[in-house]
Amino acid sequence: MKTLTAFIFLLTTTLGWSAPTHFNMQFAVKPSGVPAVVKAVQDLMSSEVGQSMPGGLHLNAIIANGTSPATHEIVFLFPSMTSLANWSTSSRGQPAMQAFQASMEEHASPVGELIGSFGRSWGTPSNEDRVWVATRLYATDAVAVVAALNKLMSDRSMKNFPGNIGISSVALGNQHGEDMMSHMIFVGYESAEEMEDWTDYYTTQPAWGEYLQSLETVVTWLGTELVQNALVFDGKMDVKTFTK
Repeated sequence: MKTLTAFIFLLTTTLGWSAPTHFNMQFAVKPSGVPAVVKAVQDLMSSEVGQSMPGGLHLNAIIANGTSPATHEIVFLFPSMTSLANWSTSSRGQPAMQAFQASMEEHASPVGELIGSFGRSWGTPSNEDRVWVATRLYATDAVAVVAALNKLMSDRSMKNFPGNIGISSVALGNQHGEDMMSHMIFVGYESAEEMEDWTDYYTTQPAWGEYLQSLETVVTWLGTELVQNALVFDGKMDVKTFTK
């Protein structure tokens, strides 16, 4: 399995992004292997290596993601690409990281990874958000996408939106099947019930239809995933801080 440290080490001398950065690793795990993956993450984050990480970690169970074989993902949240690269370099070769990598290689099959640079958010970021809808897209006009989201979220029909919307640019790991993606839009909710209630409401609103129509010529939608947090370690970087 491609390791975190090997992947990030290649970027250390070439990138110095200062925006909040997320690194998503997706993998397939058989049901019998899930407890071992959970333990591997817990052991890493309780180790000196994990405690030294200046970011947060989410282990997510993937509920629906189309044809992808991925069943789980690990999302690392860092204040910058530089901080992610520095921690990865410092943890390389450490016993706790080696044990984590060995367990992942034994119990998980890699599906893909990406690195995104966070841009903007709307709504109310909450550290209690546990259900996430992530949409991948290719945009020929990123400014138009942000403007469309601004217009949508400023509409009075959206004033009671209970969740958090964010957009990231994806410059690394942006191959998605046979397509290329440029951005990811993610929406966080505190529960599936909250997501369902809001979805039933907003999809009936004219502002939603206008939003979709305004992006017809500049966006190719590549797919939407539904994930749920299984483990959250956010002592050094929580959702509210990441999406400021």
